Amino acid sequence: MDEIWSWIFQSYGGWQYDDSNQTNLPEAYTDLVASQSKYGLASEMLTVNRVEVTDAGGGIRRLVPVPQEQIEGVGISQFTPPLYGRPQFYRLSDGIIELIPAPPESVTGGLTIYFERAGVAFVSTDTTAQPGFASPFHRLVPIGASIAWYKNKSPKSETLKELKEDWAKGEDDLRQFYTQRWRDYRPKLNPPLVDWQ
Repeated sequence: MDEIWSWIFQSYGGWQYDDSNQTNLPEAYTDLVASQSKYGLASEMLTVNRVEVTDAGGGIRRLVPVPQEQIEGVGISQFTPPLYGRPQFYRLSDGIIELIPAPPESVTGGLTIYFERAGVAFVSTDTTAQPGFASPFHRLVPIGASIAWYKNKSPKSETLKELKEDWAKGEDDLRQFYTQRWRDYRPKLNPPLVDWQ
């Protein structure tokens, strides 16, 4: 399941994948605290896609990500306007998100983080659960499990070879599906500028 999830994750076609077995959206909310710049991230967050803050008046602002490399050699106070004010930027570090500058006021539910997370794992008591990805590719789960079994019990088996071929074909088909899943979305191509002189 984890390997299939990684294929889907790498095959982003504009439509964010989230396991259909999840019971909520991949969004996290927490309160903004006046003058507090650092907040903990939930352990389920594998990637951060977008960060927004809401001010006391209800205005929403999308924050700009700032990698550590952009602020090396200067202090945070030199990187931004005032040390306190409406947050404009954020940076991530080892399970912490830092808002720059720190918010001037407390706001209930004022910090929103949109993220991606892993799929929902099966447990031994599951009897009716289904994989949380597109149903035409559910067949990959028993194929992958069979490959793992044959690798340990009968590594020279012809069946293992056939299963690996099915697995590779299934991977190609799944990647193609998830890359083109959002048919209405057409990414804009930015061709390189060419100097024809």
